[in-house]
Amino acid sequence: MNSKTLTILLVATGATVVAAAVALRGSSSNAEASMEKAKLFPELAKVRNDVTAIRVQRASGGYMLRRVGDVWTLEDKGGYPVQMEQVRKAVLALSDATTVEAKTADPARHAKLGVEDFDAADSKSTLVTLSDKEGREVAKLVVGRELDSAGVQGNGQRYVRKSGEAQSWLAVLKLDLHEESTGWLAKEILKVPQDSVRSVEIRQPDGETVLVDRPAAETKDFTLHGIPEGKEATYPTVANSLATGLEYVNLEDVAPASEVDFSTGTGPIARFYTFDGLVVTVTTKDQDGKSYASFAASYEAPPQAATEAQTDPPKDGEAATPPPSAKKSAAEVTQEAAALDARLSKWAYVISSYSRSQLGKKLTELVKDKAPPPDAASPAGAAPEEGADSAGSDDDEKPMIIPGDLPQEIQDQIKAHQESIGNTTVIGEPRKKAEGDVPAPEEKPVDEGVPQPDSKPPQR
Repeated sequence: MNSKTLTILLVATGATVVAAAVALRGSSSNAEASMEKAKLFPELAKVRNDVTAIRVQRASGGYMLRRVGDVWTLEDKGGYPVQMEQVRKAVLALSDATTVEAKTADPARHAKLGVEDFDAADSKSTLVTLSDKEGREVAKLVVGRELDSAGVQGNGQRYVRKSGEAQSWLAVLKLDLHEESTGWLAKEILKVPQDSVRSVEIRQPDGETVLVDRPAAETKDFTLHGIPEGKEATYPTVANSLATGLEYVNLEDVAPASEVDFSTGTGPIARFYTFDGLVVTVTTKDQDGKSYASFAASYEAPPQAATEAQTDPPKDGEAATPPPSAKKSAAEVTQEAAALDARLSKWAYVISSYSRSQLGKKLTELVKDKAPPPDAASPAGAAPEEGADSAGSDDDEKPMIIPGDLPQEIQDQIKAHQESIGNTTVIGEPRKKAEGDVPAPEEKPVDEGVPQPDSKPPQR
């Protein structure tokens, strides 16, 4: 092969490569354009930040999410805030939804895919509508059932139909629309860590008071006051459990404060005092098969002893270390309490049965009869009879049972906390109770030595 022929071949090969590259680039551009055209709402990406309302409608009912300023709220719950991340994911899911293939355009067959009109007889569909602040609908979609591929659901594909159109589609749409509006609510009411709590006082409607406290934040365990003669704490650290009452308190539902009258028929009232002076008061009430709680926050200067460091004096040349309980000034805590009270006082919260029990503990639930002294006639160090309990038995090693009917997030929070302090936990069976029944505090005779209505509780 001469040089002239080789040159011609090289030029031809180069031209072929260039042509192939151009073709591939064009193919890629066409694919991208095709993907854009396959989007259910190709214009939504441009205006999704303008969406201010999401309406969800089903045959069983519906609800409206609405943006107020920078906060998304739930209209049927009096405008209570919802989880922003869930709203963001829902709008993005609709913006990114793409068609996989066309399905039936016959309205008579829509019900098989779950994309019939939401208000049709026996409808299983959901109609979701996104609107902007002017009320213009920017997306409106009938959402049907998920594709059941080889018996596996949740693969992100489901049947849909644009509202007003007959054509239905199989689409990629990872959209979570809660059956109940409560699924959108921001669940955490507030969080007061046990480490910051100085004392807890629980007063029953009959005047009985339970008080636990500790002198300083460096003191690990709380003291239970008012233990009657002949009684003792059920276990050495039982008082500590009361201090966790506001560490894992989440709502199950919520209503405007005006809808629940806490001036009559209230249950236990719990007060939590922190070392920096924050006071949170929780008033409970059982009504309509639910446990409600109202929250109030205020500032009360803590006792001087509680703000003093319980540490060794600094060595020569060292600066004094401020106590961990004195990190905030009175003005800062007063401002914090006012802001917290303004937010909490607007609502009546439905709390879990676990939180209700923690906020309403009675002294009889925290104490037991003292163990009888050892028989003086028994030989010292004699082994206990077979089957008899002994000191250091398995009772001290039993794991904490977390009620199985608590929300998953509360179970996880309790489990994590207990394991962080060296305790083991197990998830128990859901507690059985009749529908709509709210367990009332057990009525028992008042033990001798328990503070009565006219008696004064120990000093906080």
